Amino acid sequence: MIGNPTTAKRIWLGNFGGLARKSILILVAQLCCAAPLLAQQSALAHNDPDATWPAFIRSPKDLTGLPPARQKEKLDRLGAAFIKDPASVSDALEAEIGGRAALRTYLYVMLQQGRHDDIAEQVRNVLHAGQLGRPFADILNTAEHQDGSIWFPLAEQAGFFLGGVAAVLDGKSDESASSRGTSDWFGADDARQDLRFLAEKLDMHPPVGNETAADWLLNALTNSRSGLSRPAAQWFEKGFRQSYR
Repeated sequence: MIGNPTTAKRIWLGNFGGLARKSILILVAQLCCAAPLLAQQSALAHNDPDATWPAFIRSPKDLTGLPPARQKEKLDRLGAAFIKDPASVSDALEAEIGGRAALRTYLYVMLQQGRHDDIAEQVRNVLHAGQLGRPFADILNTAEHQDGSIWFPLAEQAGFFLGGVAAVLDGKSDESASSRGTSDWFGADDARQDLRFLAEKLDMHPPVGNETAADWLLNALTNSRSGLSRPAAQWFEKGFRQSYR
């Protein structure tokens, strides 16, 4: 016996409507549960300095278009990451495809804002891997074993950061090439004075003659007087040239 088609259709629609309402209720419940977690993750990304660099590496150009107050806040968070864990941030910059461009953009905006003291402090932290109480050579000479070979990750990471500093000082960043020269990076009118200022902050001999920032930093930090071992100096130079090119 065949039932009434109209009745069957009503039953089917009723069942379908019930399932739809149930699905909607489940979805709403899931969204309500997820909202606090998403908010918490967003807050962590905003407050944790380590979480700022991955996002910045993906879109560094956004920094230059921010209003002054937000730009300062972003620079503060990015800089705090270098102070908190310079080795990890330097490693991320070197490992990511956009790391070199992000570093140059960050340094360019920092120097454009006259925050040369902050840059000098971050250079010191990177060179010492956050251990300012020890000679930087002792720290960068630390070797690690990987896949049967020896490498010097802290030396390579420090070289990468310093290569970025040298690139911006020598006018190699995209922003500097399009908008200004290298005559006033550290708030002075003379590039020689800029480099002497950095040398004083880092307790280094200043550059001689027309020595570029790259030549000066690389020579000063890898020569025999620096205390770096030959292998560590080679890894430092590797990171430096990768960032500076």
